[in-house]
Amino acid sequence: MLQTTKLLALAIFLTACQPTTNRSVSYKEIERASLTLLKQAILIESVCLYGNEQTPVSSPAPYQQWLTNNWPLLSGADAFYSASLRSSTRQYEGIRFSPTAINFFNQQRNSAIKRSKQRYGRLNSSACEQTLAGVNSKTSFSEDVTNALTDYSREHPSPPAIGERLPTLAVDLSAESKIPGRSHFEIEQLSRTLECTQPQIITLKNRWPEEAYAVVCSGLQLTVTCEWGNCKTND
Repeated sequence: MLQTTKLLALAIFLTACQPTTNRSVSYKEIERASLTLLKQAILIESVCLYGNEQTPVSSPAPYQQWLTNNWPLLSGADAFYSASLRSSTRQYEGIRFSPTAINFFNQQRNSAIKRSKQRYGRLNSSACEQTLAGVNSKTSFSEDVTNALTDYSREHPSPPAIGERLPTLAVDLSAESKIPGRSHFEIEQLSRTLECTQPQIITLKNRWPEEAYAVVCSGLQLTVTCEWGNCKTND
């Protein structure tokens, strides 16, 4: 009887010492949190760093503080987002990118600048501080989601440095890539042969006679390279 009592007491003690297992976090929960964080990063960068002219200016201290405080979660969000785009990730001249991520970044930035100008009139330090205050008041994640994103951050294959563009797959292309090249019209024609009525064409390189484009349409993604106007698909 004494032996049984001792064994029972030991079992109770060991059970009490077991770590509490957090409930599992669903893919959708992490996806929502990741997209929220990335959108916030683009919004704040657009208002606080680029201003009306969309050219880099000295970043205010509140912006730097927000980045520092939230970078582990932002890095985790980027790791999760990059993993979700694994099938659409491309490589060109040693640079990994995703047309989907580039489109996401451009759409979010354009929307952020437009809405912020309408609200504040001028994108200055006051607009930056008000934007940060609004973001901080709306951002709240469960402990499980926070822990999950922190784990993703630790496992990031190429952890971004604080302040690096997010998402990292939305690479910051060179200045000449922001201007359509001579073969742009031909790329539009090519996309229509693929039954793509509203193609999104991203200029990756525009250094005549060499050009490169990414074409996105309804889940289809192609990389097209051109030399002296002769273009071919690489996917």
